[in-house]
Amino acid sequence: MEEICSIVLYLYFGLLALFLLLYFPRILFYFAAFLPIKRVTNAKKNHLAVVVAAKREGKIVEGVLSSLRNQDYDPAYFDIYVIVDGKDDPTAVFASSYQNIEVINVPNQKNKGEALDGGLKAILHKKANYYDAYVFIDADNIASRDFLTEMNNALALDKQIVIGKKLIKNFFSNLSSSRSYSSDSTSLTYTQIDDLGNRARDLLDAPITLVGTGMMVRKDVIELNNGWPYRSLTEDYELGADAIVKGWTSYYYPYAKVYTEEATSAKGAYRRRIRWIKGYSQVHSRYRKKIWKKKFPRGKNWIKFGYVFGRLPVYGIFGTSFLTSFVGLILLITAGFLGANYQIALLLFLLPLAISYILLTLFNLIAVLADRDNLPIGILGKISLITLSPFYNLTYLPIYLTCLFTPYDYFTWEKTPRIPFEERKNKKEEKK
Repeated sequence: MEEICSIVLYLYFGLLALFLLLYFPRILFYFAAFLPIKRVTNAKKNHLAVVVAAKREGKIVEGVLSSLRNQDYDPAYFDIYVIVDGKDDPTAVFASSYQNIEVINVPNQKNKGEALDGGLKAILHKKANYYDAYVFIDADNIASRDFLTEMNNALALDKQIVIGKKLIKNFFSNLSSSRSYSSDSTSLTYTQIDDLGNRARDLLDAPITLVGTGMMVRKDVIELNNGWPYRSLTEDYELGADAIVKGWTSYYYPYAKVYTEEATSAKGAYRRRIRWIKGYSQVHSRYRKKIWKKKFPRGKNWIKFGYVFGRLPVYGIFGTSFLTSFVGLILLITAGFLGANYQIALLLFLLPLAISYILLTLFNLIAVLADRDNLPIGILGKISLITLSPFYNLTYLPIYLTCLFTPYDYFTWEKTPRIPFEERKNKKEEKK
């Protein structure tokens, strides 16, 4: 028993060291989270089409529309389009109550890609070659007052796709029901994607990872696509893969900010993450070979390795840890029946779990430090976020296992339960 446990333990440490070594280049990306990103201004005012896909969102759309109508960007230079699921979609009633907002009916839309495609085709038919760029924002979001100004500024960077900074709306609500363990635990997702990843890609002039809300796509891409041809479960991530294949440039511009929300129910968050992971694998299966065959400029071949093999070290670290821990559990149970020494089996069971927790805690610590100014939850809240959310992150294991046995057509474009939200006033406003 002890000999078996020792062999498994040494094997685990060897594999762990190997995968950590392979992941080391990605760790260097984290340093970019603490470096400034160039802020630009644009003397030209571009015409922008702001597109909101809002299938059966109802009253929730009022938040994003109010924030868009309150922009400091000249209203003569942007139009707002709300895409609904046919004339009987209740969202149309709320959207129509706002002046100068056009509702586009795309009936029988099966996914967000179809909604965007129908909406963009209608806009292109009506105003061909009019808009300089298209800005996409989700129905549950709130745009910062200078969001469109900063997106217009970003066009001066001469990039074809730009994504802005996502902040978590839940943290800025005055209602305790706006937050939960699930929403808090997933709140660092965008920080981890953008600030711990895309900032470095900006500096390296490399394609970024796209998350659709708060995103701007220049007109040449939209017109070349004649709409939105992407139909995967994660159509925004698919755009990113297609951009790598076609050589479209992209950039993370954190000065254009939107407030998005995380699901408060554990069930809602669980299903959402299953769709993300399944969509991620769906896009990779479609684009992996294309990206691998693509010829990159000298010194840029790491991009294809990063896309095709980038997550392999992460899967290796945690997959090996969970497998080793499972073996330890089996041996621990066996030791109990045989009356053998159980201590080394207990170590084999607990140590990989402890290492996984420590790695996730360090990852969250870096994310919180990088985004500390955008987390209005106090020092105790941040400590709680760092130390407790790793337990929630470990639930990705059953999600990955579920995805292996769930077909793509199982997922439909479900209506996401929205959080109750009441904007928190700052201290100066409360004194008044």
